[in-house]
Amino acid sequence: MNPSIEITAVTQAGAVLVALIAFAGVLVGSGAWVSGRRARRAADAARQAAEAAVHELLPNSGTSSRDALDRLEEAVAGIWKDVGGIREEIRHDRRIAADRLSKAEDRIHDLEHPPKEKA
Repeated sequence: MNPSIEITAVTQAGAVLVALIAFAGVLVGSGAWVSGRRARRAADAARQAAEAAVHELLPNSGTSSRDALDRLEEAVAGIWKDVGGIREEIRHDRRIAADRLSKAEDRIHDLEHPPKEKA
């Protein structure tokens, strides 16, 4: 699954959750045990908190949490590309080392076991 699709789904789910929390705050704030003025203040505070949270979940000029997450996702993609290149270099170096080792072993064997001369 594409990571950006997952992040979008998380962002949407987060926005819905924040809206539900704000709605619950409004309901609690408007309860019978809270006075009218106090209820309005509580509802305003819940609305402001929800707006701030939603603002962080949406990309803006680069300062939101979503923007930071997008930058991290891009950086991680670059790191994975670099890791892939490093792995390929290591495979190449191992093939060269194995070939050189095989040749060295053959030379050592030839030196330790010279051909017998015929009499």
